[in-house]
Amino acid sequence: MNIGRNQYAIVPSVYETKFNFCKKLEFGKYVALLGDRCNSTLVSYKGWTMLLLGYAIDTENPSLVESDMLCNIATDLNIRTNNLFQLTLYWGGRWALFITNNEHDLIACTDCCALKQVFYSNDVFASQSRYVAHVVEDTEDIYANAYMEKSMSVEKEYSWPLGFTRYNNVKRLLPNHIYFNGNVTRT
Repeated sequence: MNIGRNQYAIVPSVYETKFNFCKKLEFGKYVALLGDRCNSTLVSYKGWTMLLLGYAIDTENPSLVESDMLCNIATDLNIRTNNLFQLTLYWGGRWALFITNNEHDLIACTDCCALKQVFYSNDVFASQSRYVAHVVEDTEDIYANAYMEKSMSVEKEYSWPLGFTRYNNVKRLLPNHIYFNGNVTRT
């Protein structure tokens, strides 16, 4: 399966052969497979490895480049108190952020409107639900397909309710939610 323009998939390295991609980044026990023109910033600092996909600007410190913004997060991130939301509160843009550490913890979040979407299932993350379903070999939900057909016939622009997708076991990370080692919490 081809990773499209501005799209991504983050998978355990054993699954990278399932995709055709333009760029590959090593990210802890994962690989990030990027499509053409998918902007990425990868930083390892103070025991954290952070991958920012898309574009971000810190409105409190607009002179900072994305790598400096990630270093600031690494300096202040406390995995126990879950302060990631406060650290990205003034970030604008269209971005998805993935963070891992030496213990192989994995944190994922997206911009406050989820303009850069994150879909996930079983340690697989991607910008489109079909990429995740392709890796985890998930099947389409017949009710979701019926919803899709009805919505598309009424209006070209549609959205899935809550975190659901057209696949049985693939979920969408909602805005203002953080994924941490398989658990999703609202910030």
